[in-house]
Amino acid sequence: MQKLSQVRTRIDKNYYYIKCLEKLIPFQKNDPDKVKLITLIGRIYAGCVTGVYSSDVLEAELVRIGKDIPFRPAGGPVKGRTLHVMTQGFAIGGHPVIVSNWIRWDKDARSSIAFTDMPAAKVPDFLKESVRESGGELFCINRRKDDISKAKELLEISAPYERVILHTHMYDTVPVLAYSNPDWNCPVYLYNHADFRFSFGFSVADRVLNMCPYDVKKTISYRGIQPGNSVWMQFPGNGQLLESEKVCEKENARKTVETLYGMEKDAKLIVSMGADFKYESIIGYDFGMFVRNVLEAYEGTAYFYVIGADRAKENWKKLEADTKGRARALGYLPREKAEELIAAADLYVVSFPMKASGATTAELYHVPYVSLHLLGRGIENYGVSAARTIPELTEKALEALRGNGEKYCGHIVGNTWSEAKWLRVWKTVRERENGHRIQKFSPHRFVKRQEYINCQLMQDQINGRDQYEAVFTSGYTGSIIQGLSKIWGME
Repeated sequence: MQKLSQVRTRIDKNYYYIKCLEKLIPFQKNDPDKVKLITLIGRIYAGCVTGVYSSDVLEAELVRIGKDIPFRPAGGPVKGRTLHVMTQGFAIGGHPVIVSNWIRWDKDARSSIAFTDMPAAKVPDFLKESVRESGGELFCINRRKDDISKAKELLEISAPYERVILHTHMYDTVPVLAYSNPDWNCPVYLYNHADFRFSFGFSVADRVLNMCPYDVKKTISYRGIQPGNSVWMQFPGNGQLLESEKVCEKENARKTVETLYGMEKDAKLIVSMGADFKYESIIGYDFGMFVRNVLEAYEGTAYFYVIGADRAKENWKKLEADTKGRARALGYLPREKAEELIAAADLYVVSFPMKASGATTAELYHVPYVSLHLLGRGIENYGVSAARTIPELTEKALEALRGNGEKYCGHIVGNTWSEAKWLRVWKTVRERENGHRIQKFSPHRFVKRQEYINCQLMQDQINGRDQYEAVFTSGYTGSIIQGLSKIWGME
């Protein structure tokens, strides 16, 4: 997409086709088929930018179905027991870290995790350890079940718990089906870990917990949540896995990295880390060009390594060739290897235009870091490290490389809630809820700067899923649903 008008057309097409798909729900032959179609719609909403962040209509249908799920709890909830519900949680990314840190800080609770779509063999060790130390249990619901059957099993698992916290994927309908049951009476909290995506869960969330003040406001204005139900609950530990502290020594890390990557001893090392789509070029913002400009403008030798970027993609291959190997994508690295690389760096660049974790790790090792803020989300945590434009970001990066990095060495930790403060806030939130009820919410469609940016970042990483336009025009209802299900990995 070369023009903003093309981006807007893409957003509006996304919205139009999904609304067409919603009209097929009443024609499904039974409730399991309706839920499957709603889940498919949720996947497409979450993956394709439309300006829609929640749906009272879709959730009302899920609530209707959930009310009929048979559930008779054998006993009441046990005081002090908390259940964290996840769809999946692998070793990479910040999502599982939220849950692990939450359990470790919430020491007064006996915490368990229930997965709705997770192979038990792939649950990361740090999550298992957090649950074990808490005295809780791990539950992996049978992945072959349909969502209504999963919801019934989730209700049975949930019966002994006095509160539930949802950390589920955005399209997961199982919690809505489960906790809309009239015999479920304990508080449910939804942790909003991805403010930029459509999500299910707001009809059953007695409180929506948000990572930063920006998200609190967006949850109210976009998702349509009542102001009193949207609160700030910072990421416990702010991105740093609590169990690890430091996994390496800075000096040793540098020697290891120099040997591993063949770096010159006195060269500068710049590191960034994030999912590949967070580095996509958009109109007016090109990460690859930023990398080239920094390496060309710096007077000495410098290397720029990007953890998480897909090294097989042509744009990264070209960047490596253009810079004669000084800039390269490294793909996925195990957590300890990624931390070692950040510890060895002279500068850390937060992925842009969409943020990812890593700056807290840089600060832990006293590595200067800079960050681009196009929307202002979380900018209050970055101090002088924050830049509003790429030229400003480039200037700050070069200043740090030229010897003035100390001023960019620590702004997040000072704005990170301590364990004691986090626990005080969590206690206050908990004390506000004694029961559970279905929530009314009134979503609003918004297409502003964030939607233009996210469409460009996210649309191209769907790996051919623009086929959905061809599927929609195929003319036969059955093939539409079957075709879209295949595209979105549901068959």
